This record gives sequence, C-alpha cells and structure tokens, in this order.
Amino acid sequence: MLSIAQLSLVLLLVPLVAGIALVAAGGRVQRRTALATAIVAGVITFVAAALVAAAILPNAPLLYNLLSFGKGALVERLDGFSVYLMLGIAAWVTPVLLWMTAPRGRVAAAYPTSARPLGLALLLESVALGAVLLDNVLLIALCWAGVGFFAWLMARPQEALRPSASQEWIDLLLLTLGPILFVLAMIFPMASGKTISLYGMQGHTLFTFWSGALVLVVLSFAAGIYPFIIWIRRVAQGVLPEAVGALLLVLTPLAVALAGRLLSVLTPTGAWPHVQVVGPATITLNLIPVILGIVTVIVAGIVLLFEHDLLVITAMLSTLTIGWCFAAIGADDNHAIIGLVLLLLVQTLGIGTLMLVWSSLEWAERDLRLKDLAGLAREMPLHFIALVLAGAALVGVPLFSGFAAMVTIDQALLALGGTSALAGALVWIGNALALVGVIRLISRALHETTDDLAAPERAIPARGESLALIIPAALLLIFGIAPELLLIGSAADPGIAVTASAMLFGNAGLPGDVTYSAFGFRSGSVLWIPGVLWATAVVAAAVVALSTGLTGNQATPLPAFAGGEPLPPEDHEPSGEWLDL
Repeated sequence: MLSIAQLSLVLLLVPLVAGIALVAAGGRVQRRTALATAIVAGVITFVAAALVAAAILPNAPLLYNLLSFGKGALVERLDGFSVYLMLGIAAWVTPVLLWMTAPRGRVAAAYPTSARPLGLALLLESVALGAVLLDNVLLIALCWAGVGFFAWLMARPQEALRPSASQEWIDLLLLTLGPILFVLAMIFPMASGKTISLYGMQGHTLFTFWSGALVLVVLSFAAGIYPFIIWIRRVAQGVLPEAVGALLLVLTPLAVALAGRLLSVLTPTGAWPHVQVVGPATITLNLIPVILGIVTVIVAGIVLLFEHDLLVITAMLSTLTIGWCFAAIGADDNHAIIGLVLLLLVQTLGIGTLMLVWSSLEWAERDLRLKDLAGLAREMPLHFIALVLAGAALVGVPLFSGFAAMVTIDQALLALGGTSALAGALVWIGNALALVGVIRLISRALHETTDDLAAPERAIPARGESLALIIPAALLLIFGIAPELLLIGSAADPGIAVTASAMLFGNAGLPGDVTYSAFGFRSGSVLWIPGVLWATAVVAAAVVALSTGLTGNQATPLPAFAGGEPLPPEDHEPSGEWLDL
C-alpha cells in the first residue's frame, strides 16, 4: 500500500504527465486514444484522492514530507479543507473540463482534431491540486500562476504562444506575474522573511489593522482577476464564454484553500482580532468583510436585474456567492464557517452544471444568447431544467442547496446583535434582485419564439448528454433540503454545525460521539453533508466521463472552446488542428 506522501505525488504527477503527453501528441493520436488516456488519468487521480481522504479524515490536520532536500523538505498539509477540495477537483471539476474539451460528434469525425485541449485540462487539474495541497508560499503562488497560464491557453485557441497585439501580452503578464506578486504580498506582512511554510505561520499575530485589510483586498482581487480579465477580453474580442466558466469553476476550490489557510494565520487564538469599541464611530475588524459582502451581493443583484446575457449572469451569480462568503468570514461564528464551506461546494456544483450545459450547446451549434433559450427548452428539456436548477441554487431559492447555506450564514449575522444584525436583512436585497433577473430571463425564454425553431436543419439534441445532466441537476435539489434539517438551529444549540466547523480547523472541542469515515464523519447518527456530496459526485463523474464521446451521441459540435474559432454555419473548410500552438 502506498504511503500518504506517495499517493499525494500520484495526485500531482499523473495528470501532469498525462497532460504533457496529450499536449505534445496534438493531432498525432486518435481521438478515442486521447479520450481514454484522459479518463484513465482522471480515474487514477480520483482513486488516489479517495485513499488519501480515507486515511486523513480520522487524523487531520497532518503534515507530510513529499520530497526531502537535505535538512529541508517539500511539505504538504492535509486537513478538512484540503481533503474535501481535493475530492471536489478530482470528482467534479476535472470531469467537467474533460467534457468541455473532448472532441465528439460529426465535426470530430469530419475535421482534424487535437488532443491538446484535453491535455491542458489535465494540466489545469494538476496545478489546481498543487495549489490546494502544497504547504509552501512560493509553490502555491507558482501553482496559482500556472492555473492562470493554462486557462489563458485554453481561452486563446489560435496563436496562443505568439500574441500579435500588445494587449495580449499584458493579459499574459496579469494572469501569471500578477497572482505571484499578490499572493506574496498577502503572506509576508504576517510572517518573518525566513518563513515559507503556511503551517509555520501559526502563532504570528497581525502587525497592524491595515495588514488585515490588505488580506481582504488581496483575496477579493485574487478571486476576481481571471474572470474579470477574460470577461473584458470577451467583450472586446469575442473570447469564448466557456473559458470564463472554466476559470470560475477552477478558482472556487483554490479560493477556498487559500482562505482556509489564512484563517489559521489571521486567528491564532481562534477568533478574529477585535478593535475595542470606544464610541459609536468605531467598528470591529470583523465587520469590514460583512460590509464588503453586503455591497458585493447588492451590486451583483442590480446587475442581474437588468442583464440578459447568460455569460454575464453566470459570472454575477458567482460574484453573489463570493459576497456571501465575505459576510460569513466577518460573522466569526461556527454556523457561518460551515455555511461558507457548503455555499462554495454548491457554487462548484452549480457552475459545473452550467458548464456542462454550455458545452453541449456549443457542440450542438447553438448560440448562447437569450433568444436561443427557447429552443433549448423545447429541444433539450433536461439541459434547460439543469440550467434552471443551477440558477435557483446559486440565487438562493428556498429548498435549493444555496438557500440552506445562505440561511445558515444569515443566522450567524443575526447573532451579532445590535445594528450589525441588519446585515442579515440587507444582504438578502441582492438575492431578491438576482431572483427577479433570473425569473425574467427564464420567462422570456419560455415565451419567446425564433425563426430557427422551425428550420428543418436545426441541430439534433444530444440525448446522451441530456441524460448525464440528471445527476447534477438532482443533486442541486436534493442537497437543498437535507442541509436545512441538519445545519439550521438556534445560536445557543448549533448541533452538527459546531462539529463540522471544528473538524475543518482541527480536532479541538469535538464531542465524544464523533466517528469518521472516508465520506465524512458522523455525530451520533447524522452524516455530515459535504461528505455525501462528494461521494455522490463520484457517480456524476462516471456518467460525465461516459458521455464525453463514448456513448456515440449525435450532437453536432462546434469546436469553439476545444480549439479554433467558431465555424460559420455553412461553407466552411477544415483549417488544421484545434488549438494549434
């Protein structure tokens, strides 16, 4: 049996080696061979992640040496955050990226295809896992920059390494050097120059109030730099929408990982450092992220109220989730922490579902604008249902998964008391505006008709892909009901929420009736929901893998995100490999 360190190396090296091989092979390997290689690498990575989780959960957090360099070593720190994020990347994020980049259908048979997009997806998985697992400031910064670089390649299907305009070089610098500088700026004010391990920073207190403010600013910047830049380029140059979705999907677990690491640095005594209240004009430090979260949610809701572009709506739904996360961090409560983790898991699942829908639409030669959602509802009803469920979950509609997490955070905000309790009411204003915007989008799609609907040459629905969406769509509904029964209680008797949050930050204060398993842990007879979420995602990953080309569906693909510019609907000729580097 391999050791934990050896399994961790498998996690990092298998997708890295497979990705390099597929990128190097390009169009010289058969489509099925490339797809099989990517799926096998993904399965091996997930099995290794599951074995690590089974061994770590009863004992987390622990440090392991991956490689030794004399007296030094390359260290990883495995805890509740990293284990669940590792499973999430292996079981859900990677299959979604493989779904989006795997060539399939009639265009794959008629045009030269390349294995490079699949290889880039595996490379993206490897560097994302590195950013989650490696307990080293410099290596985390390099992995974060690597995610931006490979995502930039995926968003630049042609002439990716030979930019023809100065603006493209600026994009490349922002996506690689920018994160390195900001991650270093986030870390070094809180530790001595000799400290390079995040674990070694525990016990260091904040130097000043502004050091804490710097952390919040940098976290918000790091979470938004990639989608913001790609969104700007999309508006200016028509960059493909799936690239934005892929970045949002991958950045979710990375943002959680860095936030989880920083919480132990920011709170060496177990609580946020409070500024003593002297007068009515003085506020505590933890209210800063609460205010930032409220503003973020309301601004996102206003944009969603008037926006009709599906891409921008998805980006704003992700921004709304980030706002709730800031509010949860500022609430400084066990309920809020577990609500934050659950909300980010929901965002990963919801954005991933939207990516599956988008990819199927692209391969079916459908535009992503509002007028075509009517055709989606009529010809691909399961796709449309999955899209509606994902939107409802991310907005926070009652009985959907996002609502359970948001109510849990809201309960912690109310517990602050005084004028601070108003935050719980104000933050829902943004959700109400967002809900109105999403309802307008869906209602217009259901009642709008287009000339394309009557065209005899319209695309054939991808039945195999539609069936594959049943599992993630069902998860978005099922996991909205169960957490409400388990996580929502009074502030004086939080129940399982205290146990779950204690597990994330160590074993201190856990009740004696807690037992552990590979899928999560039990308090009495109750199994914690995130463990069930990732266990069920394994089934979703298997269905997604089988639906990326092996089922022989009849979708007519549009090789957009997988490489090359969108083909014109008629009279187009093959023009070489996709993503010709």
